[in-house]
Amino acid sequence: MPGLTMIMTPEQDYASLLSSSISIGEVADRLAAMQHQESTPYRCRDYIDNDNETTMCSPSLRRPRQQQRGPQEHQIIDRDCRLKMCEWCYQVSDFCKFQRETVAIGMDYLDRFLSTSSPRAIRALCDKKEFQLVAM
Repeated sequence: MPGLTMIMTPEQDYASLLSSSISIGEVADRLAAMQHQESTPYRCRDYIDNDNETTMCSPSLRRPRQQQRGPQEHQIIDRDCRLKMCEWCYQVSDFCKFQRETVAIGMDYLDRFLSTSSPRAIRALCDKKEFQLVAM
């Protein structure tokens, strides 16, 4: 995108900015719109510390008993589960020689998804196996 190459270093000539087809007012409007987007729709709720998670994990959202492993009660995702999944993703990324930023972006997408009220997201918050599948 040629209109978004505004990164300048001290060595560069600032006259090229003045010859740009974008007016200063338009740049100010775009920056204001980006700041507004960052402060509103991009925010997501803290799904780990949310007290409603225990009430959201109804028996109908859990796997059938024959598929459950371990205790019969639901296993709500906590900080440790998220941390372990994040560390595992970084290990896979390092092993495959991917950029580590890919994991950061993926975890951001995961957090945004789990912050929604989607039935699949709620199910993933109530079941560690579902959480692992969603994270992968």
